[in-house]
Amino acid sequence: MPKRLNICLVCSHGGHLNELRQLEPAFEGHARFYFSYDADTTRRLPQAYLVPNMARNPLEFLKNLFRAARVFRKERPDLMISTGAEIALPVLCIAKLFRVPCLYVECGAQVLHPSFTGRIMHWLADEFYVQWPELLRAYGKRARFEGSLIDAEPGGPAAEAPLPAGEFIYVTVGTMFLDFPRLIRRMDEIAARTGERVIIQSGLSKTLPAHAEHFDFKSPEETLAMQRRARLIVCHAGIGAVRDALEVRRPFIVVPRLKRFGEHMNDHQLDLAHAVAERGWARVVTDVEELDAACAAPLPAPAAYRPANERLIAAVRRLVDRVASGEAR
Repeated sequence: MPKRLNICLVCSHGGHLNELRQLEPAFEGHARFYFSYDADTTRRLPQAYLVPNMARNPLEFLKNLFRAARVFRKERPDLMISTGAEIALPVLCIAKLFRVPCLYVECGAQVLHPSFTGRIMHWLADEFYVQWPELLRAYGKRARFEGSLIDAEPGGPAAEAPLPAGEFIYVTVGTMFLDFPRLIRRMDEIAARTGERVIIQSGLSKTLPAHAEHFDFKSPEETLAMQRRARLIVCHAGIGAVRDALEVRRPFIVVPRLKRFGEHMNDHQLDLAHAVAERGWARVVTDVEELDAACAAPLPAPAAYRPANERLIAAVRRLVDRVASGEAR
């Protein structure tokens, strides 16, 4: 008889967490706990071990090895599943010591280029999935495409009823520890010049608006409710922000964070932004000088959105079932 597993879910606190929560149906019937960064979003998790954000700090990496080892000795997990980012690396080292199998699902924001963590996990994880078939060329034979948490099903679903008119512009910069002053300042200027109500989710940004309303974090339920009331969403090209905008079916503009401005450690947000533009989901703006015209121009609401996530959830569930039956040890 298959055993009830204890699954270790490893992720950072932004879009990676968003993706792992979407995979929850695959873990039904099994115990699980999170190993993640200490942040407003993760403090809401029901069962979690939270550690300081290590980014690429080698000292914090070593500390997380010992933290993860303590957790593994206590929890004795049967399976590790991660959607990234770098927090997966020290936990995987401990999982190997404890002979715990690992599945790594590359973040859906990686469309064409592998992530830093993915390049390492690709060789060390027992199973490695990507969410865009285009990424298979970069990773090779060990990678598998088993569906996506962000891309839509071919053909799309039936049309849904139109939504009521929105009340304001909602802006989100996500949970990234790096500032996004280009976007915040420009949207603040638009609020001052037009008098339109603008609400900015400023996250960990040091730059704060003088004219627009702002807050750092709210619960996922609260932010989705706000976005449903917006006439327009302006977001960075983070996987969670894009998927939320698609889910609430509001017109949205994507402004990718760029490495040359110190807004991110690389330019992978450009890849996701281009994928969004190619599918006609939203308008992409890389130069914030264009935001004035983009916000003033009428934009159609996205079509009803049905992500191709059922296939990926089913693939993860099959792995969970194999481990529970003793086949994947």
